[in-house]
Amino acid sequence: MIFSASYDTPVKIVTPITFLVLILSFITPAITGAAVSVYYFLIPLIIIATLACIAYAPKYYCVEAGEIKIYRILLKPVTIKIDSISGIEILTKAQLKGSIRLWGSGAFLGYFGWFTTRKLGKAMWYATRMDRTIFIYTNDGKKFLISPDNTDLFLDQLPGIV
Repeated sequence: MIFSASYDTPVKIVTPITFLVLILSFITPAITGAAVSVYYFLIPLIIIATLACIAYAPKYYCVEAGEIKIYRILLKPVTIKIDSISGIEILTKAQLKGSIRLWGSGAFLGYFGWFTTRKLGKAMWYATRMDRTIFIYTNDGKKFLISPDNTDLFLDQLPGIV
């Protein structure tokens, strides 16, 4: 079953503003006649960072054949075997307050990458919103945060876990 992953308000605001700033960073040197040598160095970095964010950003989730699959925009899906799950916790936005992004995106196309919280520790996030999140613990110590739009129906697809 496929579960959509819609954006929350911060992502809806940050994503278009970031794209606008990126576009302006390409146009500004041509308009202003600024020293282009600096931009020869910065523009490839900007392109690489933007493409990395687009590639890793979560698109939707799927529960099928004993697996949770986290589909991303450009990369192969991340797979979590349901029988490897040792626990699941529904988190509120307040419980995620104070999270620290170690590496990843904190509102540009979602919240993804490595994050840490005092209570939950280090985890890989593949979320698009902070108000409907599911925290997944696996037997091998991995931790994931996801945000399917319909958390109740998503959890119903995981018999024996919740």
